[in-house]
Amino acid sequence: MTPAAALDKVLPRWRARLPPLYSPEFIDGFIRRDRAALETLVERAMVIRRAKRIDRRRRARRSGSSSSV
Repeated sequence: MTPAAALDKVLPRWRARLPPLYSPEFIDGFIRRDRAALETLVERAMVIRRAKRIDRRRRARRSGSSSSV
């Protein structure tokens, strides 16, 4: 999944949870103006999540191989 696709998936839930203080027009403008920055943040989060997943797999393999010896 690309950062843009992930952002598109998250945005509806995020919008639904915002307090009524923020108008839909204000939020749409914020997303339009700052979409590149938002996609960069999502991309960083995806990289971190992927790295953690890989690290967990490596740890599981190590612990599994050491217990069988």
